Amino acid sequence: AGLPELVAWARELQRREHAPPRAAEDWDIAFTTGSQDAISKTCDMLLARGDSILVEEPCYPGAIAAIRPLGVNIVGVPTDAGGLIPEALGDILRGWESRRDAAAYRRPRTLYTIPTGHNPSGTTLGEERRRALYRIAQELDLVIMEDDPYFFLQLDGAAGESGVVRGPASFLSMDTDGRVMRFDSLSKVLSSGFRIGFATGPRPLIDRLVLHMQSAALCTSGVSQACAVALLRQWGQPGWSAHIASVQALYRRRRDHFLSCAERHLAGLAEWTPPGAG
Repeated sequence: AGLPELVAWARELQRREHAPPRAAEDWDIAFTTGSQDAISKTCDMLLARGDSILVEEPCYPGAIAAIRPLGVNIVGVPTDAGGLIPEALGDILRGWESRRDAAAYRRPRTLYTIPTGHNPSGTTLGEERRRALYRIAQELDLVIMEDDPYFFLQLDGAAGESGVVRGPASFLSMDTDGRVMRFDSLSKVLSSGFRIGFATGPRPLIDRLVLHMQSAALCTSGVSQACAVALLRQWGQPGWSAHIASVQALYRRRRDHFLSCAERHLAGLAEWTPPGAG
């Protein structure tokens, strides 16, 4: 599942950032070769030919690439400037039997979503929509694949004492049922070359993910993990927070510069929604 010190760091990070409501022994963490690896293996675990999966429309191409070879039905859920629309998701599921694809494919049991700084749309789901989506997942028995690599790249809002801007509550923080598989990445805040990601979720699902890791690649690069551990140990919590604040500031400057260029050259010709994260 990863170097013990790195796993311990990640568990503490998840407790601090998300406070998973289930007992500590009911959830676990597995390190993978980037979060894309965890997403692909989780799709292998949860989906079979003839299944359907719900995704945002538009959807991250990397997820589509992992899903399409499995022979499942990819069902797009409408979005707007606020991200995935809960009412549209509910309508799709409750009206499934009347859909043309219902005869060939089973009703979706899985939702894949990028709730923060969505790729490619740039939208971020507000907390009210997240809670509405989780209630629908409870009602209609969905597993939520929460792909959140941009969680720490919050660009708007007031910074806390550490200087870090916090975003809306995550699906993991709401998961009283054990129906959320969350995917985090160190690529966006440390180094994409490390190829280190990690999944957090119900222990039975994480156990299966670890077995898949062992059969496919044995483990994520020990050198990359050791480098990350050494850096995180040197920083400590204050250093980590200071680094996240500086990364947020960097991306905020880039976002603001791009928006100023758009205003200067595209005003009246195009419409856009400023991204609040990513």
